[in-house]
Parts: sequence; C-alpha cells; structure tokens
Amino acid sequence: MKSNILQRGVTLLEVLIFITILSFVFIGVAITTTSSLQRTQYNQHKILATHYAEELEEWMRGEKEADWTSFVNKSAALPGRIYCFNSTTIAWPSVGNCSGVYGLVNTFKREATLSGTGSQITVNINIEWQEASNLFSIPIDTVFSQWD
Repeated sequence: MKSNILQRGVTLLEVLIFITILSFVFIGVAITTTSSLQRTQYNQHKILATHYAEELEEWMRGEKEADWTSFVNKSAALPGRIYCFNSTTIAWPSVGNCSGVYGLVNTFKREATLSGTGSQITVNINIEWQEASNLFSIPIDTVFSQWD
C-alpha cells in the first residue's frame, strides 16, 4: 500500500516536469514565430521601398529625356532642392521635404534631392519607413547628364 502512494507522487512530479518542459517548448516556438513574422514584414517593406525608389528614378530619367532644360531648372546649386513624392501618382510636387509625414501608402516617405547645374544633375532618392522604434531607409544616388 505504501509503494502505491509513493508511485502516485512520482507520477504527479513527472507530470509537473513534463508540463514545465512543454511550456518552455511552446514559449520558444512563440518567440521564433514572432521573430519570423517581424522579419517577414521588414522584408516586405524593404521590397516595396526598393520598388518605390526605382520607380521614381525611372520617372526622373524620363523627365530628363523629355526636357533637359526643365529638368535642370528643378535642381539648384548645392545643397540642392528637396522634393516630397508622397503619392503613388508621380508628378513634380512643390519644393520642400516631407516633414516627417509617411504619406506614401501611409507607410513610406519618398524624398528626392536634386543638385547641380549645367551638364550633370545628382539625384539622391531616399525612401524611409518606421517599424516600432526602428527607422529604415533605402537610398539611391544617380547622376544624370545631358548626354546619357
């Protein structure tokens, strides 16, 4: 009779140990899943930001090809003119930065700085987004010349 009571106590202890180990496994899986989801969201934003940067670069290349003189007039001597392209429809906005507004699909801030005069214009495109307390950006720097 005494060994039967001792056997029940050990079984209860084994169950508690098993539940504790199982809890640690579930916590580890939850942490891994959360980290994986955050990384996936970052990668999605990075892909979109790269797309928006390349899209603006190609649009500017078209503007340069269409009318070099007008394109040069959009730039200025250093430090350059900043334009905020916070719309999915690309058109020349007024001069000025985005002032911290993430207006491109409510997630991204797309700015371009044009500098230089004459035969070469330097275009610095920067796409910025924020995730939690982290700030990320994708920069693209291009030099356009009249003879490209």
